[in-house]
Amino acid sequence: MHKAVISCVLLSPMLLRGVEQTPELREASVKGSLRFWFRALHADIESISQLKDKEGQWFGENGKTKSPVTLRIQKQNIECGEYNPRPHRKESRGRIKGFAERGTFQLALVSREDLARYESMMKIALLLGGLGARSRRGFGSVAYPDMPTTLTEIAALLNQVHNHFQVAGNKIIPIRKTGLPFPYIESIEIGMEYTSATHLLEQIGKASSKHNSPYTGFTSDFAKKWELKNKRMGSPVYVSMISAGGKVRPVVTTLHTAFEKDVAEVIRSHNEQNLSRKFTDMILTGKGE
Repeated sequence: MHKAVISCVLLSPMLLRGVEQTPELREASVKGSLRFWFRALHADIESISQLKDKEGQWFGENGKTKSPVTLRIQKQNIECGEYNPRPHRKESRGRIKGFAERGTFQLALVSREDLARYESMMKIALLLGGLGARSRRGFGSVAYPDMPTTLTEIAALLNQVHNHFQVAGNKIIPIRKTGLPFPYIESIEIGMEYTSATHLLEQIGKASSKHNSPYTGFTSDFAKKWELKNKRMGSPVYVSMISAGGKVRPVVTTLHTAFEKDVAEVIRSHNEQNLSRKFTDMILTGKGE
């Protein structure tokens, strides 16, 4: 058996809770993130069944094969607090308990084989997605030693797991896409420096409010307006953070948007605008428009 340990530091508050709605850092949440981002790497996959088979080979299949990798969380040193999940709004209502930034913990990976690829996959998930609620909007961002900070370094990390990415201009893109209806990586971009995680979280919140559209995710409020029952979709645009000499920079990962047929028809009939690019640009540039 082989073991690797990744030492982690929270760059922004992590809103990860257990059954009792108290802050709890759980292996299950980390494993779920691993699987999600593994699937997101495969824009070139030929079929959904092929993707499921490959995921099963990496992480095991429920009830069929055991996962070849074990994950443990250890040496937690994290303080708790209460946080406004929409920091651009100064009202105190609706605060959520979570873990404070600058808290530390370790992720221990144990595998019978190919440990390096699992370590790379874990680093990709932490870099692009963070952990916990509102992780698509900058919360729960994590730093670790030797974290990539340039597009070239990030592309090299992605290619250690799935050699299918290239830097094109000011973004990372997949070399080929088959266009299947699942959330795979369309692009990765890095933005300007912000003075603090709080400053960046406020800008993300402002951009979310100003450029809200179905293309940046929608809740039951949209569905009710359109008379669509029990419909919601998480944002296909993920914003995480990287440390930059005492400051932070946003990493914006845009995933392929795959609307269900009835939702896509309503969006067309209501002529809803795709505001995702304006949302992204406002975060990358720090400007108000």
